[in-house]
Amino acid sequence: MVRASPYLPATVLVLLVAAAAGLFAGSYTYALANPTPRLIPIAVIGPQQEVSVQRFLAEMQGSLDGSLAVRDYDSAAAARSAVEQQRVFAIVTAQSPGVRLEVASASGQSVAQLLTQAATESGPAVGIPAEVIDVVPLQRGDPRGLAIFYISLAAVIIGFVGATQFSVHASALNPVERIAFTALYAVAGGFAIAAVADWVLGALRLPFLESWGILSLTMFTSGMVFTMFNTLVGRWAILPTWGLMVLLGNPSSGGAVS
Repeated sequence: MVRASPYLPATVLVLLVAAAAGLFAGSYTYALANPTPRLIPIAVIGPQQEVSVQRFLAEMQGSLDGSLAVRDYDSAAAARSAVEQQRVFAIVTAQSPGVRLEVASASGQSVAQLLTQAATESGPAVGIPAEVIDVVPLQRGDPRGLAIFYISLAAVIIGFVGATQFSVHASALNPVERIAFTALYAVAGGFAIAAVADWVLGALRLPFLESWGILSLTMFTSGMVFTMFNTLVGRWAILPTWGLMVLLGNPSSGGAVS
């Protein structure tokens, strides 16, 4: 009688939705609300034997719990290339009468903010003037560096939501047709996301074709993950899809934190 009751699946869904809500909030809060730096590579131009640089870096290491990974570069051009390729997050250079710290907020606003705060506190602590410059700033329409995270999250969620709708409203499609239509909505959806973020809202100036391709591939992958689980476990496929793509995937990718 209990199994035949229409209230059983509804009760199970209530419990699952409540658990999913808590896990969703918990995973994002744990991963993103108060991130702790583990390893922050920074470049130093010239010899670290410069007394001012040495003392400044030692003080910064202490304030950041030893999270800095210092790498030597022979020239400013080599260090700047490393910043642009995101191999390092900042450049430290000796300059009279102190040091200069160049950060790149476009590589990670949270890391740039952390380094800036540490530098402004470390310089006075050791009596060394510290100048901080943002050499790769964020775009004006995205001052907190969150837009990329938001459009990526949209691609992931809409990617598998589209696949769930196919399973409900287009179940007559054969496997090849379902894959083809998944690819079709991924291409259309990727274009729409990039166009809204760039052309409509002006939040980002994107390399459009590359961004369109990346977002489309993200949507297609997300849709195919649901399709795979739908084939394996049937109507409960949304649970492992949500767990893999949202509870684990997005927070562990860094999300809004570099």
